[in-house]
Amino acid sequence: MIKYGEIKPKVYIETTVVSYLVARLSEDATLGARQRATRQLWEDYSDNFELIEERHMKEKQHPPMDPILEECYKMKEEFAARFKNMQELVDYLKAENIRNKAAGWKYISPPSPPTKHHKQD
Repeated sequence: MIKYGEIKPKVYIETTVVSYLVARLSEDATLGARQRATRQLWEDYSDNFELIEERHMKEKQHPPMDPILEECYKMKEEFAARFKNMQELVDYLKAENIRNKAAGWKYISPPSPPTKHHKQD
């Protein structure tokens, strides 16, 4: 007679989950709460699944990205993790602006690009 052991379902773990598990606990209340919840879920449920640890998934090869664009994507991810919606981000930035002005910070506009003067013949 063949005996079958209990087969655990396989699950794909999104990279955000892994980052919440291994990162130092954030001081930001929202991000820290997400990290704690993820760690608790991991403790409670990780034994219920077969994790594909021994396989390495190939990462897609991307062409080199412009460093400024890459930084923008990183900021977007950070904002998405920290704020629930765009209005919450706008409110935060306004409050920071008020706080910084009260602390004596002065904002200087960037210089205007030089204008080109063409000679007319």
